[in-house]
Amino acid sequence: MARRFASVSIDLDSLWCYHEIHGLEPCESEKEDIIHQFAMPRIFDFFSSLDIPLTLFVIGKDVRRHRRFLLEASRLGYELANHTFSHTYGLRDLSKQDIREDIKRGHEAIGELSSTAPVGFRTPGYNISTTIMSILAELGYAYDSSVFPCPPYYMAKGAVMGWRKLSGGKSRSSMALPQTLIAPTAPYVASPRAFWKRSAEATKTPVEIPICTLPGLRFPIIGTSLHLLNAPTFKVLYPTLKLAHPDLINLEFHAIDFVDAQDLDHPRLVEHQPDLAISWEKKKERYSEILRVIGKDYNYLTLKDANLALDLRHDFLQ
Repeated sequence: MARRFASVSIDLDSLWCYHEIHGLEPCESEKEDIIHQFAMPRIFDFFSSLDIPLTLFVIGKDVRRHRRFLLEASRLGYELANHTFSHTYGLRDLSKQDIREDIKRGHEAIGELSSTAPVGFRTPGYNISTTIMSILAELGYAYDSSVFPCPPYYMAKGAVMGWRKLSGGKSRSSMALPQTLIAPTAPYVASPRAFWKRSAEATKTPVEIPICTLPGLRFPIIGTSLHLLNAPTFKVLYPTLKLAHPDLINLEFHAIDFVDAQDLDHPRLVEHQPDLAISWEKKKERYSEILRVIGKDYNYLTLKDANLALDLRHDFLQ
């Protein structure tokens, strides 16, 4: 088990992120962002009970708003990683200067909360590019966890965005580059010329830690799919998951995965996010069973610590 690790990360996307994705107007009752009002206490209680350290991907412009929660996360030993300052879904379409500025502003906002500067990054919407990776290398980031090589998710997202455009709906979401779909599913040192390829040489490009998928069709193993699976179904899939990810299982959640329709006064958002129809109690039960199954074979670490433990760059030093 020396090299079997599992990491749980949570993107702390606020409600306004979902308004942008679905083209919705915010409700008056959302001024305090009830996703975090309900989600963050549940996250702390739930993962503390399981003794699982977390990596939290933080949006820089939300740092002041959620300072109390983030300070508590830091006190608990959780890793605070960079999820950009503005959470712009089309980040890769900006100029290199604007991309660097947005990442730096997120870096600095998170750095004010902790004596340890962030070393991990995840771009909004899994929309990574070689340019973004090169900027992360310049800024000294150790790892990126934005690649989601998942054709089912990619096709579903494309279909929803296409239908919304045809029907006159609005969305600020953005499709990832198709090269993402052929990227490795296991952690790799990314090529400085093509983020979806392994590097064949020593490089300062961050280690890429892809979001977890099953082999074959690369079905997503993320928060949204986990709470749609019951424990018996997951146990059937689990041996295949272990074979595909012998070193690291990288489980990604979003803050919205820890709330339900009863917490929100926003019927239209619930229509667009059908997973909210599942109660938190049911999600809690399913998450707990699945995480305990994984914990029997894998040691839980933050993404930062898992990256250090795997030490993929060691191969270049031989």
